[in-house]
Amino acid sequence: MNIQLTAGQQQQLLELYQTLQSDTVTIQMSSTQISVQTSQGLSTIGVPNMEQIKMKMNRYINDACYPDMDVDAEILAADDLLKLLKLGINPDKTYSQQVLALSYAWEKISQRKACENISLVKIRQEMRSLLNRDTKRLFEIAQRANKLLKTVGDFPPPKFYLITPHWLYTLSAIDFERFITKCREEKNIGHLAGARN
Repeated sequence: MNIQLTAGQQQQLLELYQTLQSDTVTIQMSSTQISVQTSQGLSTIGVPNMEQIKMKMNRYINDACYPDMDVDAEILAADDLLKLLKLGINPDKTYSQQVLALSYAWEKISQRKACENISLVKIRQEMRSLLNRDTKRLFEIAQRANKLLKTVGDFPPPKFYLITPHWLYTLSAIDFERFITKCREEKNIGHLAGARN
């Protein structure tokens, strides 16, 4: 029986093959492990079960939906994109404060795109020259931070214990959307429970 792989799956397999740098690659997968055999040797990776993955994700959902408060006057007072981006990468700020600053930065980016009719690429180039760093990753984190805080709320400013800018970036697009959906569901359940009390 032949299976049909999506273009994304095909691309991922090609990238994996190229990174392994071997003429022959044999991959065997089961529900508990993945084995990769190349001319250089064998590598085995344990596959976490879905229940473990769900439990881990639930911790992040709870962190997002039931946070403590983390007020930072500097972030709340910041009113321009560059300042917010600088606050979002400032190592002296907590991860929660960085997420909040980057979320607000995405609001400024969206405003500039709409009001000034400037492309995202142009804004990224401008900020890259001012920040002297790659802004593609930073803008992706800002966009995800904004989507998260639009889902769970940004006032009072949340204090996350698990959620970091890096964690938001490392989630696959599918996992990020699943996380947002679960947060939305959790917030709706919380609102319904609060309305009954």
